[in-house]
Amino acid sequence: MAGVRVEVGGGVYWVVLSRPERLNSLDSATLASVEGALGESCGRGDVAVVALTGEGRFFSSGIDLAEVASAAGPGEASRPFKALAGVLGAMLSCPKPVVAVLNGPAVAGGAELAVAADLVYAVRGSWLQWVEARWGLVPPVLASLSIPEQVKARLALAAERVSAEEALRYGIIAGVYGSVEEARGAVEALARLAGEAGPEALGAILEAVRRPKRGALALAEKLVGLAESEALIARAKAFLERRRG
Repeated sequence: MAGVRVEVGGGVYWVVLSRPERLNSLDSATLASVEGALGESCGRGDVAVVALTGEGRFFSSGIDLAEVASAAGPGEASRPFKALAGVLGAMLSCPKPVVAVLNGPAVAGGAELAVAADLVYAVRGSWLQWVEARWGLVPPVLASLSIPEQVKARLALAAERVSAEEALRYGIIAGVYGSVEEARGAVEALARLAGEAGPEALGAILEAVRRPKRGALALAEKLVGLAESEALIARAKAFLERRRG
C-alpha cells in the first residue's frame, strides 16, 4: 500500500504511516491506503483494535502540500482533502475501537486524523497543532471535540501547539507514555479487553463515544469546498518556495 505498512499481532491491526522522509505527510495515495486498510481490518475476526501510528519522528505533518501545489486546478487541489474526509468516515464507522498512537508531532490534517480516533495515546514530547485557519480552511474534528470552548478557540484560531501533557489535561488524548513500546503495550492491553466485550456492548460504547464527532463529517464537506481554490494552490506554491529558499 502506498505510504503505509501494516502489522498484525496481539489482536491489533497496526496501520503505520510510512513516509518518514516527508514527515508522513498525507497525499491522496497514502490516505487511500489508510482507508483501504481500515476497511480490511474492521472486518477481520482476529482483530480487536485498529491502531494508527507513524514511522520516524512525526506522526504526520498533515496534508501533502506538494500535491496541492502541483494541482492543475481547484478540483485537483481538493483531492487529498476529499481523501481525508473518506478516512474520517471510515474511522467513525469501524465496528472496532480505533486508537491513534502519536510517536511524534501531529499537525493539521495529521492532528485531525489522530483525534478522530476513539482513543489517542501519545509519547512524551509529542504535540498537536491545527494551522487550518492560516490557510483559509477549517479543522472538522477539532471543532467537534467536547473540550472547553476557549481552549478550542485558542487551538483553532491562534494555531497554538498543545503538548501531549496539556492535551491529556484537556481530555484531547487519553494517555502519555515514555516510549512507543509502552504505548503499544497499552494498545495491546486494550485489545484484550475489547476482545472480551460482546459486539452489542462494544457497538453501544463506540456509538456513545463517537456521537459528538459525527458532526465533523458534515464540516469535512465544508473543508473540501474551501480547498477547491486557486488561492490555496498559490499559497502552497509560495510556502514550498520559501522552504526551499
